[in-house]
Amino acid sequence: MTYAEIEAAIANITNGSNIKVETERPCHLYAKYKGMPVTKKSSYTARLGVDYDRQEPVIQARENGELPAENQGLKGEQYWVEFPFIIHNPKNDRYFLRVTGSSFRHPAKSAYYVNGSEVKREDIAHMLNARENPRESKPGACWSVGIETVMRLHRDYAADHREVAAQAEMA
Repeated sequence: MTYAEIEAAIANITNGSNIKVETERPCHLYAKYKGMPVTKKSSYTARLGVDYDRQEPVIQARENGELPAENQGLKGEQYWVEFPFIIHNPKNDRYFLRVTGSSFRHPAKSAYYVNGSEVKREDIAHMLNARENPRESKPGACWSVGIETVMRLHRDYAADHREVAAQAEMA
């Protein structure tokens, strides 16, 4: 999705809404496999528009010392374009959608593709570097998703990025 499409999609979202996020991106590969067309498609439920510091797990972690007493801010030169939805990194001129984990009952689903054909993760595991290893999620965890990897944001209205673009053009 483009930046304009993301903006149009989040304009209809209430802070904290559970949204289905679908992404597609090239996999992080070991150097000897660089350039191979290996992609990962993921689908997961996330919450958008969540203020990290107002989440109960974060408040408790700050109180018991697991986290610093105050928010340490965004890394490097990153800044909020539209708090708490969109972050910009001027170093590489990339925009990120900030998402928060939503439901541990509905884990993310991922599929891997080589040359457009679906393969099992086990079959390509030897090619994937450590950045592709699953990470343990904790309640309140949040992460940034490059907007260029977002293929679709939807809830009941299921507006994919082509529909959102068409609506934005008509406006």
